[in-house]
Amino acid sequence: MSIVGKIKSLKEHESIKVIYKNQEYFIECHLVFSTGNKSMCMFRKLDYKYDSMNIDKITNKYISLYTYDMFGNKNSAKIKIEDISIVEEVDGINRLGWLGL
Repeated sequence: MSIVGKIKSLKEHESIKVIYKNQEYFIECHLVFSTGNKSMCMFRKLDYKYDSMNIDKITNKYISLYTYDMFGNKNSAKIKIEDISIVEEVDGINRLGWLGL
């Protein structure tokens, strides 16, 4: 299965570990709505905190990400699928549960 296929097939509370620009990240599915749409994010754990962005859209070429800062300003990023490699699949773990997601 392709990287995009593996990301899109994540079920609620499942995540996969990926490498992007020589850094370890996780892509996680928080919630699957009754419509089939999913709430997903990409995050990394730093020494004393997590950095995360919500996933807006996944295509065969890009993952579009966004977040809001504490002043309500939207920040967005776009990463190439070809720059991501899957390290391992991690099932049934809600790694951001402390955020209430």
